[in-house]
Amino acid sequence: LNSKDKDAKEKTTKAFKNLRREFYMPPTIENTYREAQLNSECNIALATIDGIMFSKGILGRELFEKFDESGDGYVTYEEFQSGIDAFGLNIEHSWIRSIVKTIDKEGD
Repeated sequence: LNSKDKDAKEKTTKAFKNLRREFYMPPTIENTYREAQLNSECNIALATIDGIMFSKGILGRELFEKFDESGDGYVTYEEFQSGIDAFGLNIEHSWIRSIVKTIDKEGD
């Protein structure tokens, strides 16, 4: 490895160690936001969907367009559920409800 590669490897290793240390730290007042994000059912579900779709080569915008069956720029609960089923994603219905509840602030 040349010195540039060694530096990059060292930086990556250090960042990974810091991230791992932070991840395993017990909850504190300072990291309550992180804990809330890690424990959010909606975020877990979205990360799962994102990972599955990324492995299939489908990105967020493209996924939205596929879910928006009516083409009106909105994804209804039914369209979202239909899209999840069409892609063969084995996502719990409670996760789908959590995603819709979190994203659909107006409740429509």
